[in-house]
Amino acid sequence: MILKVMQQLAIVDANNVVKVGDTPADIIQGISAGCSTVIGVCSGAFSAEELSQAGATFLVLSPKEILQLIQN
Repeated sequence: MILKVMQQLAIVDANNVVKVGDTPADIIQGISAGCSTVIGVCSGAFSAEELSQAGATFLVLSPKEILQLIQN
């Protein structure tokens, strides 16, 4: 899915993509696509530990925290 969207937007380098999701499958999808950063949002059904074990680069408690993370 990420690669399809990248193709539609003419993005050729996954290092320019940040994947955000709240499931381990989201995290794995971002890693598999080669995204430079994969952010796990801990507001869903999965714990921070589960998202971390899936390989999230960063964990946030809410989507609002993503802007703070990116700005730093």
